[in-house]
Amino acid sequence: VLGGSASAEEKAVGGRELTAEDVKYSFERQMNEESPRWPLYRRAHQYQSIDSIEVVDSHTLRIRTKRPTAPFMHFLADSNAFIVAKELVDDSDEMNRQAAMLGTGPFMWDKLKPLRESAFVRNPDWFGWGEPELGRPHIDGYKSFFLFDDASVEAAFRTKKLDVAFQVNNPEWVIKLREDEPDLISVDKGFAAWVKVTLSANQPPYNDIRLRRAIHLASDRQQMLQAFWQGYGKMQGPVGWVLTQWALPQEELLRKPGYRLSKEERRQDEQEARRLYEAAGSPDLKVIFADQPAYIQQFAPQYKRQLEKVLGGKVDYDVWTYPQISAGGARGEVPFAFAYDNGWIDLDDWLYPYFHTDGPKNESGLSDATLDRMLEAQREEFDPAERQRLGYEIQHYVLDNVLTRLDFVAATWLWVAWPYY
Repeated sequence: VLGGSASAEEKAVGGRELTAEDVKYSFERQMNEESPRWPLYRRAHQYQSIDSIEVVDSHTLRIRTKRPTAPFMHFLADSNAFIVAKELVDDSDEMNRQAAMLGTGPFMWDKLKPLRESAFVRNPDWFGWGEPELGRPHIDGYKSFFLFDDASVEAAFRTKKLDVAFQVNNPEWVIKLREDEPDLISVDKGFAAWVKVTLSANQPPYNDIRLRRAIHLASDRQQMLQAFWQGYGKMQGPVGWVLTQWALPQEELLRKPGYRLSKEERRQDEQEARRLYEAAGSPDLKVIFADQPAYIQQFAPQYKRQLEKVLGGKVDYDVWTYPQISAGGARGEVPFAFAYDNGWIDLDDWLYPYFHTDGPKNESGLSDATLDRMLEAQREEFDPAERQRLGYEIQHYVLDNVLTRLDFVAATWLWVAWPYY
């Protein structure tokens, strides 16, 4: 049961009180597979665990799940779990207009220039402004700018058109700036987004685990770190390395074939990759690279050379947009895709959607009954230590027996802020 008396934060949505009916409507909206916007609810699968939602009173909601679901509170607090007012949604389930952007937070939407700039201003009715002990922000608003190259970001930051910035691709300018301006506030942060390959489990020749393992072993992750971010990042396992509670410890991951760092171990991995590739029939390969970020498609020629050198076969490639990859994947036309993806904050986010037979992001057609049982077990385990153990077990299983998603590398972002920030 979620509820109790309404707090100040829960009141005054668009001039009226936020109620349990709003919450019920918002979750059921994302559960509605008949909605024309259903394909855009990227985390709607989280609500498939719900059996029923009951409004007890205006401030109390009772939700029953179909099965015990350890990450369920995370599902409810996810940033995609928006609570919206029903009267602001039109007949086509659309609310893409500024007048409908209502909520109970400290800032209100001021303006949006798509892929250029977004601006937010102070919400004068927010409950937290009069309570400084809460450590709330004390600013009148903020702007976010969409800048797509390091030169533009650096120029804007050096001239103080930006108060806070980080690198787009190359962190060298941030390092130099920190030397030039030693009083800057500097923070290095890992990022949940990562670079990966998706391979088909039900389409020849990639349905052969020997070929998938050969590609896994032939892919030089250390080379990718240097090519993408000049080494500022880490190798990535099935769960993002920034999630220290759930990811395989880095020292454990670096003992796995495909991740090992020494020259001799790398040589062994390459030899095994060639052996497996030849055992799988030495098929020609074609890789579809995503067009964004730019370093993905820029890496395509280098990756082609890398695979051809290690495997001794023919590799071709093409560059597609993400909508093209998505549509082509649905038609079975993209059995080997090299792309960028966004991770999230719970163990389940990284594993269940991608590797469960019924997972919404299972683009490879994988169906593994043993893995399904393991994924369902971690969802039902409420003890954090045991759930962590199950998570490690799943990650080892994926790396040893599945390899439909080859996880490569994730960046470390170097942030800087002027000291007045």
